[in-house]
Amino acid sequence: MFCSLLFNANHGLHIEETRKKEVEKAALMDEAKSGTKEERTFLLWINSLNIEGVYINELYEEIKDGLTILKVINAIWPGAVVNGKYEKNPGTNRFKMLANGEYVCKLCKEKGLVTVSMRSSMLTESNPALVLGLIWQLMRANYLQIVGGKTEEELVAWANKTANKPPGIKNFKDPQLKTSLFLINLMSNMQPGIVDWSLVNEAKTNEEVELNAKYCLSIARKMGAKIFLSWEDIKTVRTSICLLYTSDAADDMQCVDLGGRRIIKKKKKK
Repeated sequence: MFCSLLFNANHGLHIEETRKKEVEKAALMDEAKSGTKEERTFLLWINSLNIEGVYINELYEEIKDGLTILKVINAIWPGAVVNGKYEKNPGTNRFKMLANGEYVCKLCKEKGLVTVSMRSSMLTESNPALVLGLIWQLMRANYLQIVGGKTEEELVAWANKTANKPPGIKNFKDPQLKTSLFLINLMSNMQPGIVDWSLVNEAKTNEEVELNAKYCLSIARKMGAKIFLSWEDIKTVRTSICLLYTSDAADDMQCVDLGGRRIIKKKKKK
């Protein structure tokens, strides 16, 4: 999540000190700069779960011992990981790491994930295809929990009603999502005053589209949302990620989700 005027050195922009202070108000964080888009997304998602003792910077290296993945599984399905059935201090002991990998496979099978290609050594060996496949399934399981029984149509209807900016979006494949203007307007109506409109542009160029996407995620972070998507996901209109951005929205905005964080509003007592 980034603010539209805060770039890393690669963008070649100079931000004056006064503008830096304005940017800081958007609660910016430059995360997951290396790796493929999928690797960065999965790393951000794991970090977004706010698991005690878990914050990774290198996806493959920091999950080799199996402990992080076991904690992720337990975060998705509380109580799934049972003490005594895994190695709590595997260190660099290959046999202990493999034992944890085996337990990961066992739990995934119990939870109905596709385990045909999984093996106990996939984490220890940092096998990209198998590791990414595993994490995608875990992320998908978490996503299904967030969405619950709601359909895409229901989420689109809520987003259009809340954003109140005709004609709205048709679905989460709608090309206009790439400008981020719809999502920014949605958050502005959810929390009036959260958007600094001087940082929002018309998205007429690729650079402006990128700036808006980064600021869009900055606003979500400022609202306290967990962010496991990247600005590229909005720019390229990745359907599942855009859907996640507005998923689990309840009637009358009693429960609204932004990229994984549930903002629960207390129901009024009758």
